[in-house]
Amino acid sequence: MNLRGVNHQLVKIQNRNLILKLIYERGSISRQEISRIIGLTPATVTNITGELLEEGFIVELPSFEERSGSGRKAIPLAINPTSGYVIGVDVGPRIIRIATSDLLGHLSNIDSFCYDPQDGEKLPDILIERLKVLKDDRNIIGIGIGIPGLVDSTSGELKVSPNLGWRNLKLADPIEDALELPVAVENNVKAMALGEKWFGKGKKSNNFVLVYVSLGIGAGIIMDGKIYRGANNGAGEIGHTVVSEGGEVCNCGKRGCLETFASARAIVKRFKGTPGDEDTDINEIKIAVEKGDEKAREIVERAGHYLGVGISNLVNMFDPEMIILSGRVIRLGKVLLEPMRRSLESRLFSTDRIRIEISEFGKEIGLYGASALALQRFFYEKEEL
Repeated sequence: MNLRGVNHQLVKIQNRNLILKLIYERGSISRQEISRIIGLTPATVTNITGELLEEGFIVELPSFEERSGSGRKAIPLAINPTSGYVIGVDVGPRIIRIATSDLLGHLSNIDSFCYDPQDGEKLPDILIERLKVLKDDRNIIGIGIGIPGLVDSTSGELKVSPNLGWRNLKLADPIEDALELPVAVENNVKAMALGEKWFGKGKKSNNFVLVYVSLGIGAGIIMDGKIYRGANNGAGEIGHTVVSEGGEVCNCGKRGCLETFASARAIVKRFKGTPGDEDTDINEIKIAVEKGDEKAREIVERAGHYLGVGISNLVNMFDPEMIILSGRVIRLGKVLLEPMRRSLESRLFSTDRIRIEISEFGKEIGLYGASALALQRFFYEKEEL
């Protein structure tokens, strides 16, 4: 084996990845700047960018006024967004949503379909059948899957999902084998946080927390620009932190969890007396509040109060630059958010006012997150292109 040749090839792949990442992060950048920032010779940068241009991954833009040492105008390089696509899969309790995304996060071919959660072991086969159609339609370079529960992102296996009732479900391996594409699997809320980092309110922040309030409640923590998973991939399970001793029994078995106060399931159950269609009923509760229904207002304000308690624990532990809120419960608006902020700020160790933002992605947030997973794998985690 010619180790010198192997090492040379590895170095070339690493340099190629570095250049591609830098172009992506900067939006547009000249060869001269690439050489200066990465520390590669101008000849090496020219050779590698020439290959990327020929393969269609990058394009040259009209010259700008920056000039090289030889007096020629520097030509900016940018990612060609349609040179490849990823597929994002957002697995919900009853509905799966799928979309394709170009290299800059523009979603298309958005589709959704219902499935029976009792068929958890069939999920890989269900997804393979749907994904084959999209794979054949475009130049797909990877797949990202966001799913509720505790996920081993290294192996791509769902360890446990209390809300879905699933355990030890292998996802990445069977899908990769069937479609011959890299597959990244992550907890859905962690993926959503990554989506905000790549495309949304968190794009200019390296330290923030996304709090997703829907059927369950979860948090995606971005620290130093990366997903924080914890030692056992369980970081961010804010829904199962106890905010009131002796409260109702949660589906996790503990009493007084945040989800028993502020999740869509809990709010609807308190309003109607029985579980219902959370999506429809949250809208019904919002209308009731707007019409002056005192019971509805009291329930929502109480949920906001306890949501603030839960978020204050996150802020005191992780000291983020901001909190981003998303999920169907957040649609309840200021009647939820005002008591939430009062409760939150009264419990903060820091005297600085925390920045709170509402995600702009709406119900597509899971698709943006899953797409970001696949793009991160392509730009940052692949050993070769």
